Amino acid sequence: MKFPFSPAVGLLVLLSFGQVGADEAADANSRATSAPIVNQRQYFEAPKIVGREDAFCRRAYRVMLKGAAFCKDLYHPWPTESDCGYLGWGGHGEKEISANIQLAHLYALLITFGRYDEQVTGVSREEALRRVKGVIRYCCFTHVTGPHPCTSGKHWGGGWHGASWSTVLAHTVWLVWPELDDPTREMATRVITAEADRFLGVDPPSGKINNTMAESNAWNTRALAVAAVMFPRHPRAPQWRRAYQRWAMNVFSVADDRRDDTPVDGRPVREWVTTENIHPDFTLENHGIVYPVYMWASMNGLCQSALYHIVAGQKPPQAAFHHLRDVYEVYKRLQTWEGLPAYVNGSDKFLHLQVVDIVVHSFFAQVFQDREAALLEAIELDILERMQARFNNGRLYPVAEVGRWSRVGNLSVALGGSYLLHYVCRADVTPVGRCEFDRRITGVSYFPDGNFLLHRTPEKLVSFAWSKPHRVMGLVIPREGSWLVTPHVRGFTGTIREQGRPDKQIFQLEKIDKTVHKDSFSVSVIALRCNGKVEHRLTFESLSGPDVLMREKLTALKPVILDEAETGTVGIGRELGRDQITLESARGEKTTVGGFADPVNRTFEFPEGQVTVDGRFIYRWQGDGTPCYFQWSKVSRVGGAPGGYGHLEDRLAVRHIKSPRKFAAGEVIAEGELQIHVLPFDSPPQ
Repeated sequence: MKFPFSPAVGLLVLLSFGQVGADEAADANSRATSAPIVNQRQYFEAPKIVGREDAFCRRAYRVMLKGAAFCKDLYHPWPTESDCGYLGWGGHGEKEISANIQLAHLYALLITFGRYDEQVTGVSREEALRRVKGVIRYCCFTHVTGPHPCTSGKHWGGGWHGASWSTVLAHTVWLVWPELDDPTREMATRVITAEADRFLGVDPPSGKINNTMAESNAWNTRALAVAAVMFPRHPRAPQWRRAYQRWAMNVFSVADDRRDDTPVDGRPVREWVTTENIHPDFTLENHGIVYPVYMWASMNGLCQSALYHIVAGQKPPQAAFHHLRDVYEVYKRLQTWEGLPAYVNGSDKFLHLQVVDIVVHSFFAQVFQDREAALLEAIELDILERMQARFNNGRLYPVAEVGRWSRVGNLSVALGGSYLLHYVCRADVTPVGRCEFDRRITGVSYFPDGNFLLHRTPEKLVSFAWSKPHRVMGLVIPREGSWLVTPHVRGFTGTIREQGRPDKQIFQLEKIDKTVHKDSFSVSVIALRCNGKVEHRLTFESLSGPDVLMREKLTALKPVILDEAETGTVGIGRELGRDQITLESARGEKTTVGGFADPVNRTFEFPEGQVTVDGRFIYRWQGDGTPCYFQWSKVSRVGGAPGGYGHLEDRLAVRHIKSPRKFAAGEVIAEGELQIHVLPFDSPPQ
């Protein structure tokens, strides 16, 4: 299917799709009683996916094919029922069941489209299909509607995140429906309809501060959308469609929606929206911070729901796109040169998630003919190929960062979604040039609700955020430097730790002044730290050229003993495909810093006050203290996957004290000025 609209009218035509009748709306809020299981499969039509590969498809398919090699030895038979098994980890938890279903979905995509190559995957097409069937049966038997628990002793589904897992299972079933026997089809239908029924007559939740409900509302739309698309003749299909519209309208909901009379699918916005899940400036919060990752995650849910309609030759309702473009425009402005947004408030995940957000760029490129999205999509596909090229088994990340899981399964949903959008829409969109995109987003943006400033130039991306008392931080990324510079949670503001006190890094903001120009910004902060015992006066300034300045003064307001005092903190990772970086002192002395192979923590001092990092930027300090590079030999861990995950992060900072020191009331702890000078950049590191 190819949408017959030009770039100029594409959005208007697409947003006119899918009006729902008034009599269908009347029963949208009634909770349905589950229909008998027997013969539910009669409603399934297995919509055909019609299209052809383009150049993007062929490259994406090759990445997915290599990714399937990761699964070669991961299939385990499950003896409880015949012809059942699981890929990877058979538990019920988020990463176990998600990886299991996604890896089966990856196989299903590969045997349905493209040129399957068993020399690459390590298993025959027949074996891949057997594994897909085995996982489908295992997941149906162990769903909350089934008779058996997972290998972990508990069922999966029916609750948090169940809708996103079940929809990947549903699409897997869709792809291989002709290959399934009737009992398996029956079980699969039971799971798909049960997950959709959960959201009939249920009000979408609301949450804006710290924990947005945008993401979960978005993934819940997927269960409703996929059921309505796969079972269009089902008695409850009209209810699923109407509930899908209501949940979609309550993803990127803002306060003004409650007063908006703009018609959407036959009703004004104010009658649809009952929640407030994002800020008026279209930023959002999750995990207690302003978090661009969850802008992607929420957009992904809406794009996936619309994708089910599009690849089936159906028209998504207008509600599917409520504020989607508004959020994407903010997301584009946050993009680094290597894809993914700048984490202006830090990150509690591993950092390089190109494998998950590429489908959003593909959606805007193929459905809305957005040339900037086409550029970002192309950049991320190139990065994915380079990430995968580091390994010989199809994985994308080092074991030290993500454990054995490797997120290969995400290729199926994200890159697989990109593949299908190109395959079906076939929109020949010429990406905008990088220089043109840079010019368009150059300048200063102020986000008054997200509480951060963002400055883009052709040489650098700079932000300063004060949204949370535990995340007052600055970030400076040189061009093509999002692998080298990490979003350290104490960026520039550093660590001031009182002896005997936990290191909670809480800022009590007494005053903050902002000066915003078209091509520069300045933020001046007066904050109390260490429970009011230390005053921190700081000015952070991004100039129009390649420089960023930080001026500061730390003063003891009360007697205090400090265990640690360092500021000007910059997190340092490693360039893609490189394990080492070079540090150069003001005297021209060079030091090579190792990667995962170096088991020792090291500290490198630069008493002359200057160090050049990997030829990318100069870190120059004048004042009290010594610039130090702290090499950390272990990955910084966060939870959430088999084996855990994290990222390698050294830090560069000005160390003001080497050992515990007592300061009297009124005594200056440290004072000085830090300059970051971003050096010219000619080509990506290889």
